[in-house]
Amino acid sequence: MVTENVKQTFEKIAEDYDELIRKVVPQYEEQHDVILSLIPFDRGQKINVLDLGAGTGPLAELVLRNFSQAHVEAMDLSEKMLEVCARRLAKFEKRFVLRCQDFEHMELRNKYDVVMAGLAIHHLSHEAKRRCFSKIREALNPGGVLIIRDLVKGPGPRLDAMYEELWDAHMRKNGVEPEKIRENGRKNDIPATMQEHLNWLRDAGFEEVDCVWRFQKFAIFAAFKG
Repeated sequence: MVTENVKQTFEKIAEDYDELIRKVVPQYEEQHDVILSLIPFDRGQKINVLDLGAGTGPLAELVLRNFSQAHVEAMDLSEKMLEVCARRLAKFEKRFVLRCQDFEHMELRNKYDVVMAGLAIHHLSHEAKRRCFSKIREALNPGGVLIIRDLVKGPGPRLDAMYEELWDAHMRKNGVEPEKIRENGRKNDIPATMQEHLNWLRDAGFEEVDCVWRFQKFAIFAAFKG
């Protein structure tokens, strides 16, 4: 079962995740500037944010640090990842809540202005991705946005293989053995192409959708409601 494999993987690496992810994902920190630019609200405006697959809380911290009236609900299936997240966000006191749940089966009873999913959606089956997008749109307030940072497939086998080779070279340069990452990926990852993401987001009813940033195997999407 992919969900249980994902949980076990992240339980094991929770304490080392933040250091590892910077070595594995190209231009990781630079992506944060893009993500911030996609939030269509004033920095002092009161906004309600859902962070799906929040992990150790990098995106939650990004929002809380830059939006002084933001409140973030950080959801993840790994208790150990959320323990790290809690330490990271402690300085923001009452402006966040943690929710330990598999977001494939989540029920969203609140309304949100921003929903973020960082390196998480690719763990879902394609059908579950589509259901998730529909649930998120229903939970967004008018004018709200879904922001996805994720692993994607190339548009075809040749380009995907080229992107894989470039990604392997990036990891080796940073002292990470690609095969270890690949082993986890074979158990946990079900990436889709950029175009599939865009199609599914439109099918879910989002009115304005785009891939706003792309580098080889990684992409950032924005989907606006209304």
